[in-house]
Amino acid sequence: MKLFTNSLLALASAGAVNAWTLYCGDSCTNGTAIVSGVDDYKGATCTDLNSTSYDHCYFESEEPWYHAVVFELGGCWVGGDTPATVVETGVCVSAGPYLSYEVVVNL
Repeated sequence: MKLFTNSLLALASAGAVNAWTLYCGDSCTNGTAIVSGVDDYKGATCTDLNSTSYDHCYFESEEPWYHAVVFELGGCWVGGDTPATVVETGVCVSAGPYLSYEVVVNL
C-alpha cells in the first residue's frame, strides 16, 4: 500500500509543474492561445469558442498525459460526421472548423 501511495504522490508532484496551452488559428504556425494552465487542472470542462471557428488547433504541454480534445460542434457534441479530435502535445490537427474544446488528462 505504501508503494501505491508513494506512486500517487510522485505523480501528483510531477503534474504540479506542468504547463499547457491550446492554440487555434488558420494554420498550424500562427494560432491564438485559447486556454492555458499551470498547476491548475480542475478536470475536463467543455468550453465553446464563442462563435469563432478555427481550422487548425495544436497543443503544447510539458507532460505527455495532458491532451486537448476539439469538437466541430458547440457544446462538445459528437455526431456521426462530426467526431471529437484528440490533440496530443506537439501535434497540429487541421480537420476543422472547431467550435468547442476541453483539456483532459490521460493517465
